[in-house]
Order: sequence, then structure tokens, then C-alpha cells
Amino acid sequence: MDAYAQALMLNTANPNEQTSRQLSVAARWLELWGHKVMISAKRPPAKKDAEMGARPLATDIEGTVAPFRAEPSDARASLRFLEVDDLSNSMRKRVALLRKGDSPASLGLGEDLSPQFAEQLLLQLHRLWCEDKQARAVQRKSASGKADLALGMSSLHFHVTGRPFRQPSSNAELSKTQREEIATFGRIATRDEDEFAKTQLAAIENWQIVDESIAGLRLERISGQNRYVHAQLVAARPADSRVFMLGTIRWLAVDANYVAKLGVRLIPGIPRGIAIRATGINAMNDKYLPALALSAVPALKSPESLVLPVGWFKSQRVIDVFDEQSRPLRMTGVLDRGTDFERVSFEPA
Repeated sequence: MDAYAQALMLNTANPNEQTSRQLSVAARWLELWGHKVMISAKRPPAKKDAEMGARPLATDIEGTVAPFRAEPSDARASLRFLEVDDLSNSMRKRVALLRKGDSPASLGLGEDLSPQFAEQLLLQLHRLWCEDKQARAVQRKSASGKADLALGMSSLHFHVTGRPFRQPSSNAELSKTQREEIATFGRIATRDEDEFAKTQLAAIENWQIVDESIAGLRLERISGQNRYVHAQLVAARPADSRVFMLGTIRWLAVDANYVAKLGVRLIPGIPRGIAIRATGINAMNDKYLPALALSAVPALKSPESLVLPVGWFKSQRVIDVFDEQSRPLRMTGVLDRGTDFERVSFEPA
């Protein structure tokens, strides 16, 4: 019974949304806590706690679907209900003790986990295992279009701006030939840049949009062989759009025919390409690096932000941002963080 409960609960942990490390830790915890999940043919009494919800977690032993929240009207004899009160109490106590300063090892969570990682995963799993899921805030609709997908900061900068990244410079530093090329072609023609552009255009992958909403996309790969990971920064451009939108990969899956599927959570704001470099005496000769900026979206309470490579954020750090002209900006907080990016708020320095 413990093994059966572990299998059901691991499936309920949304494996497609977990990294391999998160999933392995969840499986390890379930080996210790499987006995706290009771499986019964009797529906548990409705809960009055608004946070926990009233629909119990159930499985149909004659069906083929994952555990789900059973509606009060569902009276199938094949239903079995998962009682998770003991599990919920145990997880809540551990979260409270972590916040008081106890270590994950002392709470039986593992010696290889940081307190932040352990607390975040406990809270995430508690929502999935012990709380009634709320309805999706933004409903998705079926779609039949296609979308281009790109990844990697240099590639994203190219697709957002439509040109290869160049070190910012003033016209005074340009040669006569370079100025003539800019006047004629709109850019300085170089063989390396042309090759880079060809490479980036060839690297775009074509995906099928299965459904979409203002907040995200569900996609199936048509062609390509890029490797994707959870919380990775991507740029998506539906076929009926002229611009790329930034997003992060929320979940990943492969079906029985080895077709890759993923869910993209869109980041609010219109992206534009910028250049960044460190400030200070030791950084005077540093070159600029490609990065992105996102416009504010007041309706979604999303401020103007910078999208930087991982490792750039330090509270109150001042960086040089070139966006038509150079200006110093002070980073004030992290709005979003993924495997290969940091989205930060800022203020004039």
C-alpha cells in the first residue's frame, strides 16, 4: 500500500514540471512519508479550511488517469480516496522549522539540500498533494497555428533586434567606409555577421501551437533538435505575429511517439535588445554583452525590467546599460530567475 501511495503521489507531483533533481528529492521524501498517505474507499468529510479546499484527492482503480480532485457528485464505486492530513501536517511543520533556522538534515529532508531549496519544494509539493487546485486564472483556447522558437541570449538578442550584436560605438569612431555602409545598408557589412545571421536563422525551430492564452503557450515540436530544460529562457513568435515574445519553459514532456512537448509561460512586456557591461575601475576595458529589456505592463502590474545572463544580479549593483545611449542603472531586485537568465528591476544610478 505504501508503494502504491508513493506511485500515485509522485504522479500528482506534476513530473513534467519538475527538474530531475526536484523529482528525485520528491521520490526520496515519499519513501519516508508514504505511510502517511491513507487510501480508503470512503470519501473523507468535506474540509472547511478554504486554503485546503473541499475536493479530496482520488484515483479510479478501474481507470487509466492520474489522481484527480473528485467532485462531490462523483460516486463511482471504483474511486479510492487519498487521505493526506498526516502528510500535510508533517510538511507544514517542516516548513515552519526551516523558517526558524533548522537545517534540512535535522528535519530528515537530506544533507544535500539548502534550506531555500527544501522550503520551496515543500511548499510546491504541498500545494499539489494537499491543497485543492484553483481554476486556471487565464483560460486557454485551442489553436492550430505554428510558432518559431529560439533560445540562448545571443540568439534571442538577434531575433528581437533583427541584426547581429555589435559593440556600441559613436559615429566619430567609425571609418568613412563604415559610415557609408550604415547609410546605404543600415548596418556595417561584415562576413562574420552575415554568417552569424545565417546560423541563427537556420537554428530557429518550428513548433505547433496546441493551445494558447495571454499567459502562455502549449507547443509540440515539428522539427529541430535543440535541448531544452526547465525554467529556460526562450523567444516565441507565432506565425501571425511579427515580433518575438519572451517566455520561460514551465514543463517538458515526450509522448509515446517521441514528439517533444513543452509549456511556455510568457513574460509580460515588449522585448528590445540592449548591451550591458560592468562598471568600476576594473571594468573600464570590458566589452559590452548582449541582454534584453522588457517594457512595463501596468495592467499586469509588471514593471520595466532587464533580462540578464545568470550571475549578473547583485543587490544595489550598478551596471552600464547601452540602450540608444549609455546610462548607469542600479539593480534593485529579482523579479524572475531561471536556469540561464535573471529578470531584475532597476532604478537610475
